Amino acid sequence: MLLDATPPCDLFTRPGPWTAAGRTPAVTAAAAAVAAIRTRVTRRYPVDEAAETTELAAESRPIRALHTGTCCPEIVGPIGQPETASITVVSMTDTLSTALGPDAALTHILVVSDVDRSRAFWVDTLGAELYREYGGTSVVLRFAGGWLLLVTGGGPTPDKPDTTFAAPADISRVSHAMTVRVADCRGVYEELRARGASFLTPPLDWGAEVRCFIRDPDGHLVEFSEAR
Repeated sequence: MLLDATPPCDLFTRPGPWTAAGRTPAVTAAAAAVAAIRTRVTRRYPVDEAAETTELAAESRPIRALHTGTCCPEIVGPIGQPETASITVVSMTDTLSTALGPDAALTHILVVSDVDRSRAFWVDTLGAELYREYGGTSVVLRFAGGWLLLVTGGGPTPDKPDTTFAAPADISRVSHAMTVRVADCRGVYEELRARGASFLTPPLDWGAEVRCFIRDPDGHLVEFSEAR
């Protein structure tokens, strides 16, 4: 049996109207009943709190509190039977986070028709940082706190069968887009226009945000959004 080794419920001990001077007869009776039960059970099933705490600490497991702090203590297990109950510990370890690791990062893959042209747009016009290139078929970029991988098209591979990488065939139909949060949407718009960028429209004010859209040379859509 496991008996709560924590102090009595603060319903009967915390300062305020629940202390002795402010108790109603019903609360007084309830407090006495709980104290009597705890006394009887403790005599029959004494709890070595220090030993239990040391054992749990050695196993790196938390002590299970059997009261909520705002209601009466609970006793686990039928009175009069030998102590057989064990502490149940629920692991809080996120196995997926552990498997992903602390350096997990999201990379957007953009399939392009001309790597050199796309690299020039993202680096020279939008200001992305060139991180690495692979044999003229792929380019890794850092942009706005994220990662971009520009790759040329290609057919299925063993790890993605029945899947073909291809640049957008119809830029008016979008299934993927990126949003860049900016401090000054109109300022970004003017600066990028000066660098030769072409936007779908000037920035529009929607009340909660100001935003505008641009396409890369293959039609991939990028939004610049200023939140308010």
